[in-house]
Amino acid sequence: MEDYKSKHHLTAGGFIFYEDPQNKEVYVALIKNKWGQWWLPKGHIEEGENPIQTAFREIEEEIGLNKEVMELVDFCYLDSFSFEKDGRLDTKDLYIYVFNLKSKIDLVRPEEDENLHDVGWFKYEEAVALIRFNKNNLIKSKKIFDKRVR
Repeated sequence: MEDYKSKHHLTAGGFIFYEDPQNKEVYVALIKNKWGQWWLPKGHIEEGENPIQTAFREIEEEIGLNKEVMELVDFCYLDSFSFEKDGRLDTKDLYIYVFNLKSKIDLVRPEEDENLHDVGWFKYEEAVALIRFNKNNLIKSKKIFDKRVR
């Protein structure tokens, strides 16, 4: 018999921004999931990790940017929501952070991850148009980026 008990998921990730020094255009790194939706890099908090450690690890695993090339700008938001999975109603807490890159680095999609279909840099306005889930948090993150970095 399957377990239909609701589960609570703890996750963390972040929006990574890069500002081109020549034209002042701001870019955002996004991932495309197996459903064809553009999202922020994120994942489950593992035992012994805190949310910021998870955000750094997941960003490196999903798009190839490591801690040495990213600057943590600030915490943005704790997004809590519920969703249906396998006939049960699960809940999730997503810790969202804001990161800055000093130079634009190519993103790398891991070949072994069948849930991740694409990665890319997008101009901020394009990212807002593309992203469905967490659009408001992308906008909040950009405001934090503008206030603290720009």
